[in-house]
Amino acid sequence: MILFRAIVCCVAVAAGAVSSCFAQSLLADINQKTVTVLAGEPDWFDEAQAIADALAHEQGLRILPMQGRGCIDSTADVLQLTQVDVAVLSADCVDYAEQQGLLPQATKKLAYVSRLKALPLIIVTRRDVPNLTALAGMRIATGPADSAAFASGEMLLGGLGLPFVRVAKSGDAAIQLLKSNAADAVLLHGFEALDGSLDPQRFHVLGLTATQNATTSHAPALVSATDVKGLLPAGGTVETVSTALVLAVFNGPQQSAKAARIKLFSTAFIEQQAMGDNATQLSASVPGWQRNAASQNALEALTFEPSEQDNTKQQGDGP
Repeated sequence: MILFRAIVCCVAVAAGAVSSCFAQSLLADINQKTVTVLAGEPDWFDEAQAIADALAHEQGLRILPMQGRGCIDSTADVLQLTQVDVAVLSADCVDYAEQQGLLPQATKKLAYVSRLKALPLIIVTRRDVPNLTALAGMRIATGPADSAAFASGEMLLGGLGLPFVRVAKSGDAAIQLLKSNAADAVLLHGFEALDGSLDPQRFHVLGLTATQNATTSHAPALVSATDVKGLLPAGGTVETVSTALVLAVFNGPQQSAKAARIKLFSTAFIEQQAMGDNATQLSASVPGWQRNAASQNALEALTFEPSEQDNTKQQGDGP
């Protein structure tokens, strides 16, 4: 009887050890294939969620979208926190953080998986304000100090030497201040905050130009009356600038667990996007940045078509 109990005990211990090893192996696989995508601004969370939905279960990936506390803090997070793998950031926000000494060499320490889209930057103001110069000394809502809109305002308006009173609201909240005359103008990233509720008889859009301290992160853009919900004359356009919305990763040691996750994510993202509506964005470059090596390899592999007689790998093929 004693011998039987001893055997049962040994079997139970062995089974428990096998179960524990299996659980640890499963947990290690989950950790290796779980990637966090941080949205640098609240308006960009939809981008992070769309990426999570598109890549769900691709190559066993689990994508966890996260909300950041502003583009500047989020840039620091992807550089410094092992828990943050990928971040949705604007290129001019990263440039601003670097120029101000907040995050030295940020553009060298980061790499991009892909440019997601161009973000037009527009100034909406009262109709009695004819041009940017007339905004001198006025209240302009450019967002909180850690936001992407604040960084854009400092680079563009500050670069023009335009003195103004900074109002720490952005997006929908900034539009409400403009309506109530608590702000004289707002700087918007894109058109999402424009819902058609601004009266074209009271408000209009001003043009913007790139300044010397933002030549790499801003590009010329053209905005139409349709884009800005009628705040321009019918059929009219205005010249402004845009910055790139970037899917950024830390350009760190390639032997780390984080680098392995980023490689898996980058390859899956490029392959998935190549079959979708955003395929044209894949080859777009981000001036001043380098592309992540894994996404570069995946991009090159998309265009590699070996002949039937040649089954050997060539430089630029995927793994």
